[in-house]
Order: sequence, then C-alpha cells, then structure tokens
Amino acid sequence: MALIGVILLILIAVFTLENRSPVTIVFLGWRYDTVLSYAMIASLLIGAVVLYVAGLFRQRELRAQVRDAEVRLREAERVRSSSAGLQAQGPGESPPQPR
Repeated sequence: MALIGVILLILIAVFTLENRSPVTIVFLGWRYDTVLSYAMIASLLIGAVVLYVAGLFRQRELRAQVRDAEVRLREAERVRSSSAGLQAQGPGESPPQPR
C-alpha cells in the first residue's frame, strides 16, 4: 500500500512540475491567480470531498432501507410462525394460552 502512495506522490509531483502555466480563476466576482496544476489538484480534492459527503448520505439512506426491510421480514416471520401454529392444531382446538 505504501508503494502505491509513493507512486501517486511521484505522479502528482511530475504533473505539478509539467503544468506551471499561470491561470486566473474567477468565481462570483472573486479572482485568484495560481498555477494550473494547483487549480486542477484543488478541484480534484473539492470533487472528492463532495462525492464522499454524497456517499455518506446515500449510505445512510440505504441503511434505513435495510432496517425497514429487516422489520418487515421479522413481522412476516412472526405472522408465518403464528399461522403455522394455528394450522398444526387442527379444527376445533383453541390456541395455547400464554402463561
């Protein structure tokens, strides 16, 4: 894993050294002069953070769906076991009383 990190670090360093063109970023009246590679790396990091946060929300939504499905499954199993108990008694017999 450390080897992959070192390789990525070398690739980012090479990318930064090869893309030294100055650029001006304008956003909502705000101006910032920087180097092209820094702007691209910053946009990559901002995009990664946005995707991570969106993934957290989606994961929370999926966990809620799993909890709901587990509740429905438990309820269906409870209904199934109670109806199986009624069928095993036969006609005319009363269900067992809880103690």
